[in-house]
Amino acid sequence: GIPGPSSWLGWPFLSILCPKVLLHLDIEFRLYDPGEYSAKVTPLGKAMSRFPLSPRYAKMLLLAYKNKCVPYVVAIVCALTVPDLFLTSSSTTENDEGEEVVKVTKEGIKRIGTGNSVQLGDVMVLLRAVVLYENAKNRVKFCIRNGIRHKAMVEIHKMSIQLLKEMNRAFPDAAIIEDMKLSPPDDEMVDIIRKIVTSCFIDQIARKVPHDEAKGEKALKNAYRCLECDELVFIHPSSTQFERLPDYVTYNELSHTTKFYMKGVVEVDVEWFPAFAPDLCNLNAPREDPPPVYDSSKDRIFCYMDGTFGPLDWELPLVHLEMPKGIHRYTWFAYFFLDGQICPAIKNYRKDLLALPSVILKSWARLQPRTRYLLQALVERNVDSRESLKKVWQKDPKFLLREFWEWLPSSKYFEVELNWPPKF
Repeated sequence: GIPGPSSWLGWPFLSILCPKVLLHLDIEFRLYDPGEYSAKVTPLGKAMSRFPLSPRYAKMLLLAYKNKCVPYVVAIVCALTVPDLFLTSSSTTENDEGEEVVKVTKEGIKRIGTGNSVQLGDVMVLLRAVVLYENAKNRVKFCIRNGIRHKAMVEIHKMSIQLLKEMNRAFPDAAIIEDMKLSPPDDEMVDIIRKIVTSCFIDQIARKVPHDEAKGEKALKNAYRCLECDELVFIHPSSTQFERLPDYVTYNELSHTTKFYMKGVVEVDVEWFPAFAPDLCNLNAPREDPPPVYDSSKDRIFCYMDGTFGPLDWELPLVHLEMPKGIHRYTWFAYFFLDGQICPAIKNYRKDLLALPSVILKSWARLQPRTRYLLQALVERNVDSRESLKKVWQKDPKFLLREFWEWLPSSKYFEVELNWPPKF
């Protein structure tokens, strides 16, 4: 099988690489091999191999298919792949402080609206350029007026049509129209695209140096730290995010003159990190206040957690997310089961319970046989949802009966057994 990153350090030829490079390889491995470092070809990996693109862009297309926004993401992928879309009206210069100054003649395109459009930043500029170009009556004039390389747009158009054809071959059920005449995306669509970009560029995240750390330090003004290099990085002056300076961004590329500059910048929400890169998050135990809840319609347990992100241990705020698999999830599932939230029929015995359901949440709970037996049964059969419980009951109708008896006086045993398993 393919060895996981943990064993890479033992490979002789990798000893010449610095730990930073290994870390970056590790992050990429986690992102683009969804098979948990196994040698098996995953369905995602198989689907990604269809497209003659880097894994990052192939993953963007697959997420676009899942979220029904293929034409928009195709336009973005092609625009990101073709270099130097915009002409600069003057060569790059530097001011007295050694900062790069670029005049880019794309002010018309840069007016990208408000809300999510602004947060999608430079990617929205590219998407807007493609949408306006495709709908222009005179495409050459449009390019001249907006300082766009016409040759680049022709290339993007051809590549887009080719990719749409490829997507239709890969996913016939999608019935994608092979035409790039698009209407501008609405706010909801822009939000989906921003999530797709975040998910696929999560290894190229940068965090603004916190205000209290940057105070009085001229070198730290407007600076960011990223996962890719040890140097401070800055948003390129040509970016729509140059004056906004969001707390967290992704970028498409790093260029270096006197400083490292990020291009293709998009604002990202730190709350998304645990969902898009759980392997890069070090989450603390679920908070008891506010307490976890069982969402009956989704058959999932949700909780609040905080922790850190990435090798630089950036602090994560309190985020609301599905409780990760593990002992906490089994424990809370046991609580919701005893509380009658999984099977309403269990509520009939609430008044007869020998201990409150909340006892199972206590640190000393497993010292008591009744809590230990119940948890053990759930863990052994991997039951932490209504669906998984239903499947076990189909094969073994007596599952959890003895464990539930432990919570009841013996006078109730016969009645419970007659009605077991309880109805959902």
